[in-house]
Amino acid sequence: MIDILLKPLDANADFVVLVEWVIPDGSAVVSGETICHVETSKTVTEIVAPSNGVLIHRVKVGEKVEVGAVLASISELSETPSLGSGSASPNPMAVNARVSRRAQDLMGKYHLDIADFPAEGFISASDVEKRFAQLEIERHLSGGGIFPLLDGINLSGLTFPEGSSELSDGRLTPEFLLRLRADPDAFRALSENERLDLLRQHGASIGDGVRLGAGVFICAPQIVLATGASIEAGGEVWCAERFIMGPLARFGPRLSLRCQQAVIGGAVWAENDITIGGGGHRDPWAVITIGDNSYIGGEVFLNTCRPVLIGQNVFVTNRATLLTHNIGHSYLHGHENRFSAVVLEDASQVGINTVVYAGARVGRGAVIGSNGYVVDSIPAGKLAFGVPARVVGEAQQTLSPQRQAARAREIFDDLFRLLSAKGYETARLVLEGNQAFTVKNAESEFGLVLQTDPLAGTLGENISWVVWTLAPSLEVPQEGVVIMDLLTPLISGAGNPVWVGTLCEYLRKRGLKIQPTPWRYQGGLI
Repeated sequence: MIDILLKPLDANADFVVLVEWVIPDGSAVVSGETICHVETSKTVTEIVAPSNGVLIHRVKVGEKVEVGAVLASISELSETPSLGSGSASPNPMAVNARVSRRAQDLMGKYHLDIADFPAEGFISASDVEKRFAQLEIERHLSGGGIFPLLDGINLSGLTFPEGSSELSDGRLTPEFLLRLRADPDAFRALSENERLDLLRQHGASIGDGVRLGAGVFICAPQIVLATGASIEAGGEVWCAERFIMGPLARFGPRLSLRCQQAVIGGAVWAENDITIGGGGHRDPWAVITIGDNSYIGGEVFLNTCRPVLIGQNVFVTNRATLLTHNIGHSYLHGHENRFSAVVLEDASQVGINTVVYAGARVGRGAVIGSNGYVVDSIPAGKLAFGVPARVVGEAQQTLSPQRQAARAREIFDDLFRLLSAKGYETARLVLEGNQAFTVKNAESEFGLVLQTDPLAGTLGENISWVVWTLAPSLEVPQEGVVIMDLLTPLISGAGNPVWVGTLCEYLRKRGLKIQPTPWRYQGGLI
């Protein structure tokens, strides 16, 4: 049995608070795996397991722990006959393969089997994540679409938009494609409905509510524009193989897109004066993918001589540049000459005026500050600044439940002030210990509850209520109330679209993209 003692975490911390257990009591743990988070007055810190074995909790969540006290113990597997939760038949996967509880959960989530792993040794959560990523890469590379062109590129950390694999629909007739290429101005001069009708008649897949602004021109052998996709005035698209836009994807005015293949995910929001292409856009590897719910700022330049792979929920902010090759002096005289893909993994962010150079990679959840220059890989979850960009810290903090609740109250109060400042009639309430307010416009009355305690009574009649919660297990007192779980973030129930849309848009601007998507703000109170 090994005791895990709390060591000093900073010079002024004699006590810490146990924020959460990552590994449940009685579960297998592998050396180096995070077992819990503790909070000092300055930061939240991970505590890791010093050895393999079975974790035994010695402290409860929320307790203060003095430096030098025992947080937990680790026993060898032979000391504990079962790693299950007390059931009569222990999980053979956990006992024989020594799979941590978190790893078991992830294996179920990813539909992996014990046969997908080596026969001996511990299987940790990180082992499962790595194996899943490897299998996804193998699956992608065996498919069609863009993936045969991505051989040799690490695809982990990327969620590709629908349509990245081979699709059969949306293929133009050869005769019409030749007409488009020969006389683009004739197509540009047509009305929006005439252009959409022509594309449909000749094989393009065009969903309902698609918008093409004045003068927008699209030319590709395969064109798929899903429901609600839009390109605003002055845009042009030339793709040698295919152009795909997911539902509610949008490009602002004056788009210039030239490459072999472009696959744009659902609810992508791209601003004005974006250039995709540049030198090398005719090369076979000139591919761009942008994952669902990503943002591309104004005046961004994405060079597609080699693949530009952007995951989901990514921010590429104004005037950023992504380069996949350079042109300079003679390579044989010692000058650099680089041709390589750029990868922005899911939930990463590239700051204003930042350059991401050929071959660079920004890891999942990493943030590059404004005016940076990325010439190498930035690890997942890190914050980087400078020229060249260097890691200076973590991109996000680990918040205790108490701090999460405080931040939720902050955005709740800010919304009340915003609506009041816009001239709506607002009133604060306290409902059985829960903060709430109502707001009226000319047509309706709406209500918002920040739920911290159970609501036993009935909310006011004739009001469209939405409940924000950090604990979705709390019960709601009546039907017709919309629930927004802020931590997931997930919405359940259907309510007044003006009020629900207003809240979704407000939360989106605080980084909370309410699921399910795609979704677009159609106007409301803000």
